[in-house]
Amino acid sequence: MYALGLDTADLLGAFLVGGVVQVERCEHDAELTVNNCFVDSIFCVEQDAQAACSTYQAAVEKLQASTQFVRGDVAPHNAVGDAYVSWAERVSDNNAMQHLQSALDHGYQAALHINASCTEALIGIGEVHSKMGKLCQRNGSNDADPHLHEAARAFERALQSPANLGSFQDRCETRYNYACLLALCKRPGEAINVLAELLKCQGVTAHDLVNDSDFGDIRSLPAFQHLIEQAKSVLTSA
Repeated sequence: MYALGLDTADLLGAFLVGGVVQVERCEHDAELTVNNCFVDSIFCVEQDAQAACSTYQAAVEKLQASTQFVRGDVAPHNAVGDAYVSWAERVSDNNAMQHLQSALDHGYQAALHINASCTEALIGIGEVHSKMGKLCQRNGSNDADPHLHEAARAFERALQSPANLGSFQDRCETRYNYACLLALCKRPGEAINVLAELLKCQGVTAHDLVNDSDFGDIRSLPAFQHLIEQAKSVLTSA
């Protein structure tokens, strides 16, 4: 499964490298402006875990405060979701689940309350439920399937508005991730159909099909093997 880069991730990045979210109350409107400072050093894995968590907590608090001034804007809510997701990647599995749930409750779902068709929020919800489902699988929990099905539904909704997904690569990555979730949800026929459509526009490679663990349960199916051979032939003829 590909990790999709959302525009609002830049907003989080501004916090993590010293950028400032400045809320300006204008005479006619209130808008959120993000001043991305010049990056002298990147927030990286060398930073100790405690300091990293403090940084993420500060980012979340500032972003949540900004939502009070721009109530009709989805961007700060999506950014809150992105911050919690990034925070979840730095902590234990138990804490990660809590942060991922917060990403849903205080971030992406809040954005959907403002705009029910917000593509960034739908993709965020899909990615969060996918991460939660895989965490459940890794820890032997029986709660994986509901999360994976929710993730697939969110991606399906996002794909209903392909023009809002961004570039050609972004659209391909979203469809690919949807195919991964269909496979994990034990819907092999639908997953293979999505991948076949991607193959027609070279939006998936044989390497993806052979190596992505999300396709582990369906890789031995004749239709999937045929898809791999088709992908290899595309590579050979290119």
